[in-house]
Amino acid sequence: MTEELAISGTPDPKSGNSFNKYPFAGVMAFVLLMVGIGFFLLEQSRNQYDQRAATTTQNLARVLNKNLVVSFSKVDVAILAVADEAKRQLAAGAIQKEAFNRFIMREHSRLAELAVFRATDVSGNAIYGAQARPSISTSLAQWDYFRRLKGAPDAGLVISKPLVGGISGKWMIVLARWINYGRLWELA
Repeated sequence: MTEELAISGTPDPKSGNSFNKYPFAGVMAFVLLMVGIGFFLLEQSRNQYDQRAATTTQNLARVLNKNLVVSFSKVDVAILAVADEAKRQLAAGAIQKEAFNRFIMREHSRLAELAVFRATDVSGNAIYGAQARPSISTSLAQWDYFRRLKGAPDAGLVISKPLVGGISGKWMIVLARWINYGRLWELA
């Protein structure tokens, strides 16, 4: 005798298989896991970009600092050369305006960093160098750097705060020294 057996079944909702019991909860757990991994990876990526940005900023600051030091040194050497020429001319009796102007203009032409290169008298009037066409005034006596140099002629190189030039009307930083030889001269 042959026995035939037919097996059929329907899942029992009360059985212990919760994945089958709650398929939505399993999908949600998977989605939350993926979102968590995504946020973790995004945070790591942001931290790496922050570190790269900080390193790049530090490198740029170093390069800028080095370039400023080199540029300021070049300008200071030119100022000292003009000071030496002024002292030489004063030792010979007086400043020869045309020759001194040519000397200043020649030094200026060698320095692309400079917008203008001028020398003033003791009162602060810009009388040597490029012809001054004042925006406000040809006198530099009102500026802090000029007063500092006049009060302490041995101060060495003085660097101004950013200012709008009274002659050019443009934003600038002034590098200046005081020449002390009989009469006082300030270079800017």
